Amino acid sequence: GTASTRAAIDAFEAAQKDGFTEARNQLHHLSFTNPDDVPRILELGIAVNASPQFYTTFGGQHLTFLEILGEERTHNQNGMYSDLAHMGGRVSISPDYPAVTPEMIAPLYQIQVAVTLIDPSDPKSVPFPPARKPMTLEQALRAYTIDAAWLVRMEDKIGSIEVGKYADLVILDEDIRKTELTKLKDVKVLGPLMDGNFTHREGM
Repeated sequence: GTASTRAAIDAFEAAQKDGFTEARNQLHHLSFTNPDDVPRILELGIAVNASPQFYTTFGGQHLTFLEILGEERTHNQNGMYSDLAHMGGRVSISPDYPAVTPEMIAPLYQIQVAVTLIDPSDPKSVPFPPARKPMTLEQALRAYTIDAAWLVRMEDKIGSIEVGKYADLVILDEDIRKTELTKLKDVKVLGPLMDGNFTHREGM
């Protein structure tokens, strides 16, 4: 909740003031965040990680949020990872493995949730929280690549396609920049590569 998030921010701030400035402090499972703490996250350069599925109507959990916390707190404090991305913060997204179904592990599944705020597993799902601005596709891709690599101190090896980095990438069957956002999870992977070598090839 907001109290644990604030306690972590306070600890990171104290550590930085004590000279620990290279720690790459991170808030994982960023769930409920007091809006007053957002500027502190940005100012202190704290990276955040979130599993987009868990801030939607997934499993009817939004009804529990509304019942316990009320509409104002739920709408204003839940799933603020996308707000931080729009503000220029360093955000990564990922599934909460192994607490999700195999389908939900797929990067394009979580990217679709991040750019729509809709639970793909529920045909009746609507964007939630309703006032939250979803990530752009570019922000979501960055959160799954460049910023995620930075969080694990591997930005010199993975996260972008550059000379000298591992050639770990995938070939998709369509250009996702032109795909309808609610259908991103259905884009097929034709060929994943590791170290520049195909580990699987389909229809190529």
